[in-house]
Amino acid sequence: MKNILNISVIISLLLAFVVSMIPVAPIAKAVSAPTLVAGVDYVPGELLVKFKTGFSPDATFSLQYGIKSSSRVLDSLNLTGNLKFAVTKAGLDSLYLVKLNNSTIDLLALVKTVAANLGVEYAEPNFIYTTQSAPNDPAYQFPTKLWGLNGGYSYNGMIPNPDNNLAGTPYAANINFQEAWDFLSTFDIENSYDSIEIAVVDTGIDYNHPDLIANIPIDKGRNFIGDSENIPANFANPMDYHGHGTRVAGIIGARGNNGIGITGVNWRAKLVAVKVFDSWMGNFPQGNIADIIQGIAYAAWRNIKVMNLSFGGNSLSESLLDTMQTISMAQPNTIFIAAAGQINAPLGITQLQNNDITPFYPASYPLDNIIAVTATSKLDNIDTSNYGKVSVDLSAPGEDVLSTYLDPGAGNRGISGTQNSQGVVCYFHIDNNGIEVLDDGCLKSGGNGSSYSTAYVSGVVSLYWSINPVRKAYEVKNQLLIQTDKIIDLEGKVLSGGRLNLYKMLGDSITAGTLMPRL
Repeated sequence: MKNILNISVIISLLLAFVVSMIPVAPIAKAVSAPTLVAGVDYVPGELLVKFKTGFSPDATFSLQYGIKSSSRVLDSLNLTGNLKFAVTKAGLDSLYLVKLNNSTIDLLALVKTVAANLGVEYAEPNFIYTTQSAPNDPAYQFPTKLWGLNGGYSYNGMIPNPDNNLAGTPYAANINFQEAWDFLSTFDIENSYDSIEIAVVDTGIDYNHPDLIANIPIDKGRNFIGDSENIPANFANPMDYHGHGTRVAGIIGARGNNGIGITGVNWRAKLVAVKVFDSWMGNFPQGNIADIIQGIAYAAWRNIKVMNLSFGGNSLSESLLDTMQTISMAQPNTIFIAAAGQINAPLGITQLQNNDITPFYPASYPLDNIIAVTATSKLDNIDTSNYGKVSVDLSAPGEDVLSTYLDPGAGNRGISGTQNSQGVVCYFHIDNNGIEVLDDGCLKSGGNGSSYSTAYVSGVVSLYWSINPVRKAYEVKNQLLIQTDKIIDLEGKVLSGGRLNLYKMLGDSITAGTLMPRL
């Protein structure tokens, strides 16, 4: 069946689990009707409608509301086992994508009318979200280029020489990558562990990129854009034609110690491309909720425990929340790592938002297995992303982040610099000595935003979980938040009060004690 939902997602997890299921804050009354905000983008002429037991978009219903076609959102996935049981129990097998005959109708008014129908549990527009943005690898030899991993600057007003590698000092605003890998090497783990899969729910991945290809599964993933599920060749081809998903994938798991390019946090990550965003929509690719729902459900069907969601928006989608909650109950060892987002105002001015006051979804959904991530700068400041003392969990580097890059126009692959003010793009080239090096302009290049800080956290969580596979999801999230570097400027802005630290995450035992409730 055709399951189309193009929502623009800004490509921008657990504290109190029980063993058998994830505790979820009471939400039914808080979100019993869809949030309809004037000026929010949505797909014209399309609704998501969840029907009550015994009801469906039959001929009478279709005639009443001018429906051209309808299809079950999750039909194409052929779910089985516990996941299918949970979907049926939650009534998500009665979630339909409905298309209207008249795409110019007042959709927001119609939503209210449809939602009031006795056979409908809820109805909402098809909202648009948008995207947000010591190995021997060449870029790693220059700390200022991969500063988020390995030093460069400091926090709390102390600014050492930016060309020094300060990882491991109390002043480095990075994730202590070098110390973490040195720690792993003492146990001969760094080249032998078997990584879990990570779902990169995004614009796809350039699965032929030389710094990613070794970490892409044979089947690559899936493409849920448009009619792809009805066209086998497209459905099985999650190639990235935009670049955002490729950059996110590189931060999570570009192959490490392979002598080329950069290194990701998790050297042996298994990067599954789940393509749900339209690659041809400009700087911020668009994807619809139906596609996103299908993509997340596919990752759950594949038993992927870590899902990277570098996107979001201010419109609450009840159907997406419904899906994520159902997956969490069926598979409690699932962690959604979501971008806290940023609001991009006219003229390129970034306006920060307190997510405790103005929620940003899906990061702000009241699910304990979500980890919401904001971006911090080389000085450990929040300059480009949203914050929230209760609804945002921690920060990670998100300024001038270098990663694997795709330039579909030129057909080049390198490391990215498309989102900085200079618009610098860096490529690898061979010097006179036959050594692969980075272009000189790379020092100033890099992307900004919580999309990239989210990817850092996904890399850390997937690496930790790969090495500690028996840990429960709530233990992983608890370890992540307690073992952050506590930063003065983050107090009162994120739940943990700190920035991601890979070394502490790997090196310390699970901390006992009372867990901090997220909401």
